[in-house]
Amino acid sequence: MKKFSYILIFSLFIVTFSFAETIKFGVSSVISAGNTVYLYERLNEYISKKLGQNVELVSKKNYSEMNELIENAEVDIASVCSGAIAFLKDDSYVLLAIPVVNGKSKYQSYFIVKKDFDYKDLTSLKGKTIAFTDKLSFSGTIYPLYFFNNNNIDVENYFSNIYFTGNHDKSIYLVSKGVVDIAPVDSLIYEHEKIVSPEVINNTKVIFKSPDFPIPPIIASKKINVRLLNRIKSILINMDKDEKGRKILRQLNIDRFEDGLGYDYSDVIKISREVENYKIINTK
Repeated sequence: MKKFSYILIFSLFIVTFSFAETIKFGVSSVISAGNTVYLYERLNEYISKKLGQNVELVSKKNYSEMNELIENAEVDIASVCSGAIAFLKDDSYVLLAIPVVNGKSKYQSYFIVKKDFDYKDLTSLKGKTIAFTDKLSFSGTIYPLYFFNNNNIDVENYFSNIYFTGNHDKSIYLVSKGVVDIAPVDSLIYEHEKIVSPEVINNTKVIFKSPDFPIPPIIASKKINVRLLNRIKSILINMDKDEKGRKILRQLNIDRFEDGLGYDYSDVIKISREVENYKIINTK
């Protein structure tokens, strides 16, 4: 009888574990949506297998929508843009893990033009067309607006047309084809495109590079169970220790993840808050 009881308890444990609540992993489309889902599905599956628990990928086309999910605790973890952090409530998230790319946990905003564009200085851009990415993208919109403002350029009157493409690879492509004259883009995406789409990159050039800023992180909802949070963090920061993890990291163009504890995004937040009332992005 006692043996039967142990078996029953063990069986109930298995059933309970199997039906554990699904973890939701939010991803915004830094690059085109299809490519984003394809790349992050591998990471999603890896985390799920390591946890022994179902992890569902939740993809959103812009950073604002993802921020809303984070604040409402509708996702448990999320890969977000640095700039989007500034518009999250402080008590809604914690830094979980920080990607390291090419040995650095920093990135830049690159201002790019077509290769044959005759660029001398900022006056060369007057009356031209510009493509920003997402309105909450730090490298693709927020820092560029901050930069132009500090150089006494009223973006809305300086450029003939302003577009928002939604993601960086689209902005790069439009510049390479001469559809738009200039686009500020994420340096990580631009450098990665050199490898996967050299024919596109070779038709562009970088005319300005911003200072280094902290790389876009993976964050966690503050409502997530602390034990679960620490398990996911451990999985991420140890990915480079096994072959399958290293393969997925290579596909994501990431060396490894580091613990998010202690990373400082205060400069990013300060700059983002400075431009949040600009009419062109109107984040309120």
